[in-house]
Amino acid sequence: MIFGIVNSPEVATLDYTLHNVERVEELYRGLPETEGYQSIIGFSTVTDSFAILRLKPLDERTRNQQSIARELQPHFFRPFQVRVLSPPTRHPWDSVLPPSRSSL
Repeated sequence: MIFGIVNSPEVATLDYTLHNVERVEELYRGLPETEGYQSIIGFSTVTDSFAILRLKPLDERTRNQQSIARELQPHFFRPFQVRVLSPPTRHPWDSVLPPSRSSL
């Protein structure tokens, strides 16, 4: 999963922000690793939005999420600002939870 955080200028309208998010979605659509995406527009203000990219499972793609995020990053600065965040692929609790019964 990759999070694109879209920040439009302070004086932007919701239509302007929507247009910028649609440009991010267009980039997501062009990636062969895309399983789907979802956008939240105008949250918490009309200038802020999220464009969340859901990637295909790792065994169905040739690149990891960090390399995909690096590819996207140069496209996300002008005329609007988007920050790409790629959370860890493993849950942080994975290493501290006891093993399941099936693995014993």
